[in-house]
Amino acid sequence: MKTLKLITIAFLPFLLFSCVGNKSLQTGRTLGHGKKELGGGVSSFEYQSNSNENGDTSPIPAMHISYKYGVSENVDLYASLGTYMSGLGIKYQILGDKNSKFAASLGMDLESGLLYRRINLPTHLSFHPSDKLGLYYSIQPSFYNNPVVFHDITYAAKSMGYVKGIELKLDKTKIYIEHSLTSFKKLSGFKINQWNFGLAIPL
Repeated sequence: MKTLKLITIAFLPFLLFSCVGNKSLQTGRTLGHGKKELGGGVSSFEYQSNSNENGDTSPIPAMHISYKYGVSENVDLYASLGTYMSGLGIKYQILGDKNSKFAASLGMDLESGLLYRRINLPTHLSFHPSDKLGLYYSIQPSFYNNPVVFHDITYAAKSMGYVKGIELKLDKTKIYIEHSLTSFKKLSGFKINQWNFGLAIPL
């Protein structure tokens, strides 16, 4: 137990990072009434522009931790914590249930950090061929506001993120592997290319 505590303390700083691009780490299904979930993830992202399709930066690591609670069968509330950005979110399932092969949900995330503030409006779509496997796709329009990053206080930069991923279930643990691409409407040619990996366990 003492060794476990030392390992946890040693890696805690790395668990307090958050992503810059878009992530999902969830399907179109909600948890269900009264259920709780603790999650964490690691990402690797890089910036791209028209002048360099191979990436303008080397891959940059980032991490986050999150907590999710099912307030009803179709509504989840969640919170995330990170060094770059933290936030709150809500998710409402509009199609399917916990056993249907197809599921869809709408959400809203309010995030704020050292570099910018963001409102994210994701639509989560998923297909579940079995109880152990889920394939999902998330469309995420976002609105940013911070002149330090975008050098123009007169508008909020708009972005569109596309996330595709796989959910695997091993016993009670959920494993997520996904890729996202985020482009910015008023920053022509600027994109964020990102890979995300996450775990979630019930509480």
